[in-house]
Amino acid sequence: MELSPETRQQVEEKSRLEGPQSRQESAKSMHPQLQRLVRPLLVVFGLVFVVTVFVAPQSPEKQAADENAKQQYDICKGKLEQAKELDVLSDLNTKGSSIKVTVGPAFFTVPFDTQQEFARTVNCFFVKGAGRGITFDLIHLQTGKKVASWNGDRLDVD
Repeated sequence: MELSPETRQQVEEKSRLEGPQSRQESAKSMHPQLQRLVRPLLVVFGLVFVVTVFVAPQSPEKQAADENAKQQYDICKGKLEQAKELDVLSDLNTKGSSIKVTVGPAFFTVPFDTQQEFARTVNCFFVKGAGRGITFDLIHLQTGKKVASWNGDRLDVD
């Protein structure tokens, strides 16, 4: 059965008009299915991205350095406890970025290298075992006056 040219033109016109609507309807019906698949995938990829960018894994060298610093800190903390028992150290105080180290009477009876090692130990304690230096003053327990200062790597006695 052959269609007349008019009928054929009407059918083509009708299919052309209905074509985009039927494609839109099929896309709408697939949309909820795609959402169920796409959203979890986006969440997973987002989490992977965040973890790789913001939670950078530590290298073995960094982990070893951190472990070494922790061991150094523990050693320094033990030495400071001994210094307190021997009255070399009276008190350690921090207020903001200011550090106040109050020395006891035994500080003045020990040799200079022991005083310097004591100040190095205080430095180690405040930087938590890291190998950097800070500055602070050592204050006399009774007078409250500065008796020495540590400049990051050496003790200067007043």
